[in-house]
Amino acid sequence: MDLSELDTLNNQFHSGDSMAVYDIITQLDKISTIPKRKKSKPKGWPIDVSLGYYTNDLILDMGDAKINSANNLLSLQAGKTFNIPFISFLGGMGIYGGLGLESSDLNLSYTLANPIAYGCFTGSEDSKTYLEDVDKDNCSGGTKEWASGVPTDINLNFPGENKFRTTIGARIRVLFMDVYVDYNTGTSNAINAGIGITFR
Repeated sequence: MDLSELDTLNNQFHSGDSMAVYDIITQLDKISTIPKRKKSKPKGWPIDVSLGYYTNDLILDMGDAKINSANNLLSLQAGKTFNIPFISFLGGMGIYGGLGLESSDLNLSYTLANPIAYGCFTGSEDSKTYLEDVDKDNCSGGTKEWASGVPTDINLNFPGENKFRTTIGARIRVLFMDVYVDYNTGTSNAINAGIGITFR
């Protein structure tokens, strides 16, 4: 509103024109109404980045034998999703890749009836008990006998050779299904593929 419009309204008001009040209110509303500024969305990274640590420890106890397997993986992955708005049934396509440091270890322990180690046993053939502190000279009388098959503890360790792993892959969402395929390289190479279903 310029000064001439303001003077005109002022004169109308002083001359007793009741409509001038409504015109003044209308002009004041225009002045007091400040257009809202659009909030700008904070810009994030151009790619998605994830850091993960994965571990599992498997223990299988079979009485005389025991297996312990431990695996660890520290992984850094990055990916980018591309939206395709002109194809309605596609929820997006993405590519991803990653680097990982991994380790594995397998331990096997069991008790062996050593066929070349002799000792003193007592009991019947099916349930013989090894007498550890009895030597050959004192192994006589009753059900005692000097025989082979002294129980010997065996412990074996198989450390994994895998240290470094890389991953590259792609994914696509069609309607409510996610389809992905990736290729992993390391001491042993592998191709993985899968399908996932999203519920919303």
